[in-house]
Amino acid sequence: VFFGFGPGSMSDEDKIRRAWRAAAGAITALGCRAVLHTTPAFRHCIPTEELPASAFVLDVPVGHEELFHHCSVAVHHGGPGTLAAALRAGIPSCVLSFVCDNPFWGDRLSRLNVGAHVPASRATGAGLTTLLQGLRTPEVAEACRKMQKAMLAEENGTEKFVREVYARIPRAGPICVDWAAKASATPRASPFSAVTLRNL
Repeated sequence: VFFGFGPGSMSDEDKIRRAWRAAAGAITALGCRAVLHTTPAFRHCIPTEELPASAFVLDVPVGHEELFHHCSVAVHHGGPGTLAAALRAGIPSCVLSFVCDNPFWGDRLSRLNVGAHVPASRATGAGLTTLLQGLRTPEVAEACRKMQKAMLAEENGTEKFVREVYARIPRAGPICVDWAAKASATPRASPFSAVTLRNL
């Protein structure tokens, strides 16, 4: 099992410590082999004294593609790059969400039956164990295989995305946007966004 919570999640050390404690509890309860991927700067957040001998702490850069083909599941923060690598490898993800879009991706993977999600602030060893056991079903394995096949069949996703964007741009005439009006009309624009939009 892969465990890694990405650099973006490191802004809240209490949450990252809680996530690693939950990981240690799940590894022990499941009796599984595990790779805990971190950076040297945050290795101290991992409770190494709670880890069984089957767990290996890796604090050097290694591509997810290299690791995930040797894993049965990836437990991570829900960053789009990490979850895409897990989907391409055909394995489920268990997302411990920290910030920004992490909860969205965790919920999305759950709805597609290729993952599970819990906010890192609520993660426990027992809860994570239950989520990981729930990902060991034939239905999840089949959903992951289908998603993997679809993703690997995709040819040059970046190029396709750019084509889709350009297909939606009006073909004639200049594009005029009244940014000040948009900023004023946006009910939940942050003060920074509103000022930035007005000053464009």
